[in-house]
Amino acid sequence: MDLPQELISSIISHACRDRSTLYNLCLVSRAFLPEARRYLYRRLVITAKFDPQSYWIPYGCFVVRDNNHINPLLLTLTHLNPLMCRYINTFVYVADFSNISKQELSAMLNSSLRAMVNLKDLSLFHLALSLSEIVNGCTFSLDTIRYVALFKLNDPDMHASEQFHEFISQQPTLKRMMCIIPGSEKDSWTPWPAETSLRQLQYLAGDIRTIKLILPASSTANMLLSIPWGPMKITIPSGLRSRLGAIRSLCLQLNPFWDSDHDPLQPLLHPFQQLRILHISVSSEVVSVICTRW
Repeated sequence: MDLPQELISSIISHACRDRSTLYNLCLVSRAFLPEARRYLYRRLVITAKFDPQSYWIPYGCFVVRDNNHINPLLLTLTHLNPLMCRYINTFVYVADFSNISKQELSAMLNSSLRAMVNLKDLSLFHLALSLSEIVNGCTFSLDTIRYVALFKLNDPDMHASEQFHEFISQQPTLKRMMCIIPGSEKDSWTPWPAETSLRQLQYLAGDIRTIKLILPASSTANMLLSIPWGPMKITIPSGLRSRLGAIRSLCLQLNPFWDSDHDPLQPLLHPFQQLRILHISVSSEVVSVICTRW
């Protein structure tokens, strides 16, 4: 089918937000393919076969769930058609479920991310790979990062905190950040250097221990905190107390056996003078608790 370029551009511009229509147009004529790709792959999600709604997945994304299609897709982005990566604005990767080795997967993800020069929104959930290896050589400038590691904060083989700090220190335009690194209050960790610059950060989400790690380096007006809270006496870390006044969004992860008569909400909420959004959940999955507010 031989169509004028003006007509193709007009049709694509009207259908740019409808992935089904764009896909069908490409089936009708290959003439639509070059321009349609810009919108089809703008927001890309690679996830496993389970329900993606349990994780934060932006609306209108092209979602790849079938394991059989993941390796070919990464191969296409890395080698067969790397120009497609330039169209990607949002990229979400959930879990290491591929049937290839971690070394091969790291190399393929790194090649793809290095080609995503226009990437603005990056989410890496349940990552069991070295972050520094995945983002090595990347030149994008992010607005949003969501990072959930599978290994512990003090894992000597991964150095998750150090790798994440090094990465976001190279992202001066960062405005939204979520970070969850498994561990407990007993784990040894070192707060980020006070000179770390996160001056444009507006939204911060994460488990309470990771937030204490990051908070001294940020000066933000809008923060989303997940505070583990059970039937025991409510306590707020002294390092956070002086910074609570500016928080506008609060996420509370409650113990399912919480006794509201024994521990009322009012004492906990008193320091939050600017609070506008309050979300309460008894979910045991910290990731889903936080992501419901994103």
